[in-house]
Amino acid sequence: MCGIVGYFDYQRLGFQLSSEKFDPMIDSLSHRGPDGRGSYQEPGIGLGHRRLAILDVDGDRAGQPMAVEKREVWLTFNGEIYNYRELKKELKSLGHNFHTTSDTEVLLHSYLEWGVECLEKLNGIFAFAIWDKPKARLWLVRDPFGVKPLFFSDWKGKIIFGSEIPALFHFPDLPQDNDPYGMDSFFTFGYVPAPMTAYKSIKQLLPGEFLLIENGKKIFKKYWDLPLSVSKLKGSDNELREEFKRLLKQAVERQMVSDVDLGAFLSSGKDSFAIVQAMQMVSKGMTTAFSMGFNNTKFDELEGAKLSADALGVKLISNRMNIDVDKLIEELKSTMKEPFSDPSGLPTYLLCKMASK
Repeated sequence: MCGIVGYFDYQRLGFQLSSEKFDPMIDSLSHRGPDGRGSYQEPGIGLGHRRLAILDVDGDRAGQPMAVEKREVWLTFNGEIYNYRELKKELKSLGHNFHTTSDTEVLLHSYLEWGVECLEKLNGIFAFAIWDKPKARLWLVRDPFGVKPLFFSDWKGKIIFGSEIPALFHFPDLPQDNDPYGMDSFFTFGYVPAPMTAYKSIKQLLPGEFLLIENGKKIFKKYWDLPLSVSKLKGSDNELREEFKRLLKQAVERQMVSDVDLGAFLSSGKDSFAIVQAMQMVSKGMTTAFSMGFNNTKFDELEGAKLSADALGVKLISNRMNIDVDKLIEELKSTMKEPFSDPSGLPTYLLCKMASK
């Protein structure tokens, strides 16, 4: 995953951070993006990016923040546009020229061609910011299901935003007072639901929402929501089962578009088994899976994961680990910055750490 960060002085007073103060905001996200770093600033606006290279790994060519042609529209982007190849073909037919093989450039050209309506064409997970200099417009967008996070603060005539709360706290003098309503929600639900956070000064965009700031006005718009009415599929049990398998394979295949190696986390459960099975069908048996076991037999699934891997014919990289909870919390708390109640986050962190090697 990449990390994005930035600020916009919507009162148009020409505010600008020095590099000494903007750089820590960007570099606080280095764990999200070890493959590249970039920034763009001019009076009133600053965009930063830390990159994890997935599509077009050429850092000079496909780095961010990205601009094209007249360099008047800039993008900083975290996520992946799964249908970027189809969009690129359509945009080429409309006269657009491309200089990278990245989905970032396709997203940028989509905005140039269709404006905010480009959201109707995107299939993916994303959080991004677009600075449109001719319109003096900042556009912040979060994907329909809110897979990618996007936090922001509206403080003293400025919008400050980022992929993680700690990045915002590097902005000079931004208040860090706790929000009692956010904390109450945490103890009620086990998490802090959007748009709240644990802090009074920081909110998060809702899934399927954007914030458009232009001419000093802020417009929040919910551009997508889950349809409440569902049409019933017709067919026999076997036909419906085959249709489900087709749709699952299609969804997995879309998400396997990458210029780097792919892998999967595999447990002894049905959901990860089904996903890895679909990956095997797409990759023709080239999938690598990762799993982790524990010395405590109450939580250990490693033997079941090995059986799953054998049945699927995948290479399994695994390990057994002792969890030092106190040490893990010390490692994780600097990036969380909010209450977190899901204990599976601890072993998942260790599994990611193992896979990253």
